[in-house]
Amino acid sequence: MSSHLRVAVPREQTGNSIRDSALGLVPETVEPLIALNERVWNGGAVRPALLELVRLRNARLVNCVFCRSVRYDVARADGLTEDKVAGVTDGYEQSSLDEREKRALVFADAYLKSGGELDPIRAAEVRAAFTPEELASITCFATPAAAVFPSTFIDSRYEVPSYTIANFSMRFTPMNEKWTTTLYVNNLTDEVYANNAQSFGRGFWTQGGPGGAVGLSSPPRQAIADYRGRPREYGLTFQFNFR
Repeated sequence: MSSHLRVAVPREQTGNSIRDSALGLVPETVEPLIALNERVWNGGAVRPALLELVRLRNARLVNCVFCRSVRYDVARADGLTEDKVAGVTDGYEQSSLDEREKRALVFADAYLKSGGELDPIRAAEVRAAFTPEELASITCFATPAAAVFPSTFIDSRYEVPSYTIANFSMRFTPMNEKWTTTLYVNNLTDEVYANNAQSFGRGFWTQGGPGGAVGLSSPPRQAIADYRGRPREYGLTFQFNFR
């Protein structure tokens, strides 16, 4: 596998994470994308809390673990709760979500599962719940790419700090016996360490700033997801040799 990037970034950097990414090579599309994102989140026809439910349903269907763990500040400020998020699972039509929220998820499912096709009864319910403008906003979060919008941080690897782990074990085997017992302690000092980490900085998911602003043109925030090693473990094993 080649270590060289297939697509370079613009030579002239602007300080904007999206414009400075490979997307910035095509300003004709990146500028409308930035404007659309700002419009939908910060002044669109649909409340951010409802858009977030649609995005989380999308993330669940495409099984993006990281996307499912993210919560936009603007959606929380708009009243999004974890009780609401819990209703996004399969069977949401029997959940405590209100009818408008359920219809939004029905619409999202149609886009993700059947290319936007709805049976006449469901279609009538969706049209009764939302205006065409509102459906256009929801559609922005009802496509597979919306749940896993690519980070513009081209290399997301993160170098974790070095660490030292001490393990201890003591084995006892009686003479002329066929059994052995071992006492062990792993991570003796109960060190908290990461054996892998990934940076999500400069990307769509980490955009946000003062006042609950979100979107591709908002000030970037850095996020590190680390995968921690096992804590201190101890135990006793017993082995018997039947030969």
